[in-house]
Amino acid sequence: MTITAILIGLILVVAAIRGNQDELFDLVKDDFTGSNNFIVWIVAIGFLFALTKVEQVKPIANAFIGLLLLVVIIGNRNFPQEFMRQVKAGTN
Repeated sequence: MTITAILIGLILVVAAIRGNQDELFDLVKDDFTGSNNFIVWIVAIGFLFALTKVEQVKPIANAFIGLLLLVVIIGNRNFPQEFMRQVKAGTN
């Protein structure tokens, strides 16, 4: 939790220094509102992690978490190529 708070704070500071905080807030707002938002994914992941606390269903919950991660990776078919393209473009 501490690392997450530090990373979020660092992102906010960098955006403020560059003067892009309005763009950052618009991007985050678009991710959590509208028709294609992340709320469903957040609820699903939270529910599965809550199920891992119940000892009897922990193996099943872990399997579903693995399945969820697989769906996220496969659902973004061009993610690895796009990610590497952006990394290479950012180093120039």
